Amino acid sequence: MFARAAEEITNIINAGFECEIVLDNATKAYYPGETVTGRIIIVNEKDRNVKGLKLKFSGTGAVQFAGNPRTTERRKRRNDNVQNTATQAEEVYLDYSLNVFGNDGGQTTIHPGRFEYPFQYPLPLSLPPSYDGSLGKITYQVEVDLPRSWVSDFKTTTVFRVLGYFDLSSNLEAQQEGIMTQERTFGNCCCSGGTASFVVKLQKRGVPLGEFIPFVVEIDNKSSKTFGTRISLIQKVMYHALDKKQKIEDVICSAEGPFIPPGEDYVWRGNVLQVPPNIIPGLGGVCKLIHVSYELKMELVGSRVFTRVTGKTPIIIGSIPARNPNQTIYELPPPYQAQATGALQQASPSAPMYYTGDTKETSGSAPPYDPLPPKAYY
Repeated sequence: MFARAAEEITNIINAGFECEIVLDNATKAYYPGETVTGRIIIVNEKDRNVKGLKLKFSGTGAVQFAGNPRTTERRKRRNDNVQNTATQAEEVYLDYSLNVFGNDGGQTTIHPGRFEYPFQYPLPLSLPPSYDGSLGKITYQVEVDLPRSWVSDFKTTTVFRVLGYFDLSSNLEAQQEGIMTQERTFGNCCCSGGTASFVVKLQKRGVPLGEFIPFVVEIDNKSSKTFGTRISLIQKVMYHALDKKQKIEDVICSAEGPFIPPGEDYVWRGNVLQVPPNIIPGLGGVCKLIHVSYELKMELVGSRVFTRVTGKTPIIIGSIPARNPNQTIYELPPPYQAQATGALQQASPSAPMYYTGDTKETSGSAPPYDPLPPKAYY
């Protein structure tokens, strides 16, 4: 009851007061090292006393999962009081605050009107990309805090995303050829059912986002069975918390190939398996809680569960294609170039910006920002 009453009082106090954060980039998505630009917009209907105005950028990672069910069950048999408690861990990747005005021990009055406070902040290069998984998340936000006396502080937040950046030219393994061989013998000691095998060849292990995986599969079916063929891109996510870990695997995309009759061989190739353009290439930067990797899985699928030949090989997904020394260096689309190179730039050193009239404002918005790629795959 008291919490509800306090909320109603706060709503009455905040009546006629609006504050929002507007980012110049409509997609709210940025690469590490890019500059986040925007404005704090305040619309006020009466004089209000505040201690000041702060702006804070933050980025955190969190992982939580239950303990191993088998281990917990064994412990329960020895001690009935043992419970399957959750394991969790957190990391901080970004923590930066700017005092826009006030917060010097006194009071500042925000008069009636509309006020804008432009800001800009260059993101660190070491940030891991945003991620939202079943057992863990990496999130980023910018927050406005207006401390007030005798009433709770006014706060508002805006979430933004950090995109994955991985240059395949910087990874030697991504530029190497890949090969995987798998063979299986069918039958038993009394009756031989023959063998089935395949060889998967990759021109390079590294594949850029949005491109087809250039594979060649040589299939040799010397068995008495007919096999279907399937190739898949697998995402492996490893979550770490304290000294424990959990692995989650998902099929990102797959393609069905031809049927191989008994005694036949076949070479399967072609652009049939495309890497989605919106998955994350990996969680680099300073992230230690979540690790993302990819595998290429090849299957010869028989009519029964036990008549299957399966193999996996690592594959590396990048956001920047590999290049040879004779190629022009690939670059990201030019981001908004801020004039200042410092951290956040405040609009006024001590007091809110204010204007009167229909069109003239005391501050302008930043130049338009080119759209960035879509949200990362979850």
